[in-house]
Amino acid sequence: MRVDAGSPPEMPEPLEPDAGEEALLEEAADGADGELALSRGTGAPGALETPQRPEAGLSASVGEAGLDAQATDSRGRSASVSSAGGSIELGVARAGDGESSSGSIGFIPGWVSLALSRERPEADGGLRSRSVTVAGWSDSAYLGVGESRAHNGITTRRSGGGAGLLDREVRDLGPYAGADPALQGRRRVELHRSRGLTLLGSTGRLLGETVGAGVRLSGSRGDEVIYRTHLAPEQADAVLYGERGAARFVADKLRALGVKSEPLEPPPIDDPDVLQVGDELIVRTSGSVTGGLGVGALGAGVGAHVTVRGDLELAARRIDAHHVQLSIEPVSVRGVDAEIGLPGLLEADAEALEALGLRQSFVFDLRQPAAREAYARMIEGRLPGAFVGARRGEPDAAAAGAGASELAGAVRDEVLPPGVERVAVQRTEAWRRRVGGGLRWGPIDRLWGFAALGADRLRTGSDTVVTDGRRTLEVLDRGIESRRQVLLSGEESLGVRGAVRTRTAIADDGSATRRLDALALEAVFADSRVRGRELNDEVIEQINRRFGTAIEPFSLPVQGREEREVRLARTLGAGDLARIAAADEGRIELAAERSEIDREEIVQLVRTLGESEDPIARAERVRDWVADRGLAAMAAVCALAGDEPPRVETTSSQYTAPLETLEKLAFRYREPIAADASNEALCERWEAVETLLEAIGRGRARAADDPLLDDARRREIDEALAQAAERARALLSVAHLAPAERRAMYERLDAGWTTAREYRIMAQLEAAGLESNP
Repeated sequence: MRVDAGSPPEMPEPLEPDAGEEALLEEAADGADGELALSRGTGAPGALETPQRPEAGLSASVGEAGLDAQATDSRGRSASVSSAGGSIELGVARAGDGESSSGSIGFIPGWVSLALSRERPEADGGLRSRSVTVAGWSDSAYLGVGESRAHNGITTRRSGGGAGLLDREVRDLGPYAGADPALQGRRRVELHRSRGLTLLGSTGRLLGETVGAGVRLSGSRGDEVIYRTHLAPEQADAVLYGERGAARFVADKLRALGVKSEPLEPPPIDDPDVLQVGDELIVRTSGSVTGGLGVGALGAGVGAHVTVRGDLELAARRIDAHHVQLSIEPVSVRGVDAEIGLPGLLEADAEALEALGLRQSFVFDLRQPAAREAYARMIEGRLPGAFVGARRGEPDAAAAGAGASELAGAVRDEVLPPGVERVAVQRTEAWRRRVGGGLRWGPIDRLWGFAALGADRLRTGSDTVVTDGRRTLEVLDRGIESRRQVLLSGEESLGVRGAVRTRTAIADDGSATRRLDALALEAVFADSRVRGRELNDEVIEQINRRFGTAIEPFSLPVQGREEREVRLARTLGAGDLARIAAADEGRIELAAERSEIDREEIVQLVRTLGESEDPIARAERVRDWVADRGLAAMAAVCALAGDEPPRVETTSSQYTAPLETLEKLAFRYREPIAADASNEALCERWEAVETLLEAIGRGRARAADDPLLDDARRREIDEALAQAAERARALLSVAHLAPAERRAMYERLDAGWTTAREYRIMAQLEAAGLESNP
């Protein structure tokens, strides 16, 4: 759990199956998860009839939805194929003598599943069915089995399964940007390796086809390693691009599993001597248990789950030849959620999460034997200093219950071994409440995220204390956020928060002086898929109306994919809060007009602030008022504090993504084009660079039309993108080749079938000059 001063902490999520796993967990084992699967009854006893011999036939149809074809023979066997929405499903079935069996295999980009089932009647008139489901994604796999038995109108279902996560990714973090001469010219590379396992079981009972109930229990365990180091360019190239395509995919899985050698093997965290200067190593372990109960009728259901989770993170960083920093952070999470609706279609749910984290960091001088011994004990969970306990997934009890002054006092009075220095201790208590609902079309939404129409409302809070024993920083944060999933347009959100920052100085005699640092108000508009000119109505119009600004609208629609974030920020000090407490009628009327909040509520806020002279108490009152009412309340506070509008900042993927892509391509194609380069290699290089140049062009056009940028920021973005375009074009230069070499390359491209891209390469070779044919 990361908490930076002045920014809201991240709320740890319970360890759950990923989106693809969730889709199968709901549908696996022929509906044997009895929690909410209440619509597949078998009817009253004796409903089985002697099967009639089917007629042979063949049918097929092709429409806007896709292909649907089926063939049957007179022996009760059938085969089918269907395709729709990018998915393909193949099925076979056989029926006869009262028994039936079927199998199907489905393909959706990134997901493949195999399902087998069999039904047979029993002597007492019941019907028993069994099923097996196997599925795989790019980074995980699922195996589930289920059984159901219907008798006398009652169906009992049982199921069990397991989902495994296996992933490995290597990222290029760019060239070394520090001052250490030993690392100059090296490339910073990150390895991220993760493994996880989830086991689950469920049982349920269905009465007829109307009413049912079920329970479900699951447990998860996961671990991940993040290793950042600096490599020579040749080593980095081999690690990043040594394998491609399917070979890279298979190799990554085998390396994550530990059965194939790892070219970037992370060193053991318990041996600080193997870390090189600048290296970082993070080891995380997670475990959770979730129990749930569901009941339903006529296909609708309600359910509730309780989750208990514990995490532990160890992070080591080599500072120099003799010093290593080691941090430990156990986090405990408790959560409960409830839902109601039609599974896979109409959903409404509520969630409450609470988390407690305690991060402690120490620097160890490896020249001191006592420091080495303390390092080894800390790896085992026995910390030096005041708070020695760090059970797996559970923060130290004394530190968890201490107040800010007690926490600082304990740190100030602690005695550390020689060669050990505490950096700081950080404690964070965080909570989140969420309610939401909407229409979600099953696996399509879960896999691709666009077939959803819904909304969520969140309230968040966190109290963070950071202290070194002499100084203490407290960040008391409260916020409200609205999110909505828009059909075919991703997720849009508006979050408003207020954070009260205070600083406390502690004297040698233990006396403390606490003062207000600032009240930071912030509103963030975010859109994962901007379309057309929608930012004009959804963002700019709101800012102008609420804060009295005159930002011009976008004149051009967005071209290509864009993720956008717009941030409004206003920082208030003790003097600003005093002005609000003494606001006159004119400012109160302006605040009511802009915010559209009832005037009496604003008067009550001003009156309450006037009753206290304590800046911290005033800041907390304003923060809570804004966190309860959102953007309108922030607008009212800004109007009461004065005419200064909030600071407006914006980020767009169209400005940042091309620069990130350029750094990767500049490293990948750092060598000039070779005279003997194959046509395939040339086309691959040209395609990557031309795609980048198109993105740079879109980014420059977007920045020129962006009214949310000030002139200085617009020039900065345009200059950065213009320089990126020059560097990108240089990657395609053939000027260093001799005319004869360019002629030979031209003729290789001209041989056989020539593509449009190859013609463009040939044109560039001609422009650079070719040796004349003899």
